[in-house]
Amino acid sequence: MTTKGTALNAELVCYVDAPDRVTVYPDGLDDIDRMSTWLSADAAAFLDLDDCR
Repeated sequence: MTTKGTALNAELVCYVDAPDRVTVYPDGLDDIDRMSTWLSADAAAFLDLDDCR
């Protein structure tokens, strides 16, 4: 379980024939825990934080 203030990692995967995807997961998890604690979405769904301020 993660708590408020937990650092997150984001990994971009680029595809030739499909939308690029970003997977976000908490920092410091081993591979087994990361497999059940992640969120993936099309890269176009993510916004630059500076553009939103």
